[in-house]
Amino acid sequence: MISTLSGDSCGRAVLFDLDGTLTDPFPGITRSFQYALECMGVEDVPDADDLRYIGPPLSNSFAVLLGKDDPQRIQEAIGHYRVRYGETGLFENQVIDGVREVLSALQDRGHALLCGDLETARTAVRIVEHFDLADYFSGIYVLRHLRRPSRWQSGFKVQVDRVSPARRKGRCVAKHHDR
Repeated sequence: MISTLSGDSCGRAVLFDLDGTLTDPFPGITRSFQYALECMGVEDVPDADDLRYIGPPLSNSFAVLLGKDDPQRIQEAIGHYRVRYGETGLFENQVIDGVREVLSALQDRGHALLCGDLETARTAVRIVEHFDLADYFSGIYVLRHLRRPSRWQSGFKVQVDRVSPARRKGRCVAKHHDR
């Protein structure tokens, strides 16, 4: 990524996906799922490694994990999940090795760095600030309406235009799989 962008004299805008690209959210998300399942009285709570429900909407994941399609019970589980994730889970993320060095190098080359996430703006800002990544970014944007990184190009263009019309040649950096 750095070598691809290094020839630009005015820099580009680079939008990074927060979860899975800058930070690994697996520990906080899986522990929050486990907590919610325990609160719901599930006796056989899966180990973290067996929880493969990161990415889909929480309602879909809990419908599978609870083995029921009871909307009230699913919403109750989501409530437990959100309480734990909002208080503790988001701080259990881990910054991916080498991220700070990449961000610093891109910033030194004059690129405008943006952070995009599918969470609420408040959650994304709390994560970025907690892990001392905020100073790298010109802005943190919620792209929830796009739901998939493959659709980020249209949302990305809007954010790039807001940062600077001169930086229209931008890049989006996201994890390899689609949500």
